Amino acid sequence: MTKEISLGRVAGPFDAVPFPDGFVVSPLNTVPKRDSDECRVIVNLSSPCGTSVNDGIPSDSFLGEPISLTYPTIDSIVEAVISLGPGCLLYKHDLKKAYCQFPVDPRDYHLLGYTWDNQFYFDMVLTVGLHSAAMARQRSTSAVSWISQQQGRSLFNYLDDFIGVSPPSTANADFQALGKSAHRPVARA
Repeated sequence: MTKEISLGRVAGPFDAVPFPDGFVVSPLNTVPKRDSDECRVIVNLSSPCGTSVNDGIPSDSFLGEPISLTYPTIDSIVEAVISLGPGCLLYKHDLKKAYCQFPVDPRDYHLLGYTWDNQFYFDMVLTVGLHSAAMARQRSTSAVSWISQQQGRSLFNYLDDFIGVSPPSTANADFQALGKSAHRPVARA
């Protein structure tokens, strides 16, 4: 918790409720991380059923627009490989701590509260367990993919993962354009 506070992801600890006009306190859960002995802490924003934070988030729209959460298919990646031909390179980039890279509107802080050791805290970044978090991430990474495609790159995104397909002459530069440095593409088509 101390690390999350120092990185500006969590506010607290507070001895009293930090928002006197209303503060939603949700329970905490943990789930094991894949390929690790560590656990991921999740704020259960779906509890209590019927009056939870997630109950107040529409499931059929995001920012007032109908939800159209779509992910790339293997067919679209294969099409990019076919169009670039033999020798093209594939590369992958995963946003580490993706939830933590997306700040929450400060007007919503009072909805993201929880307690630990009789102290109050709230998240200031997307919370694991927030109903709209996946759509927020997908829309943001889709924008990155769209910009890359406008620059002539074949880039696909799935939430916080990117896969690119490039000719050998530009693969390293394309890969580095996503923020990685000094790594080489790892798969040859």
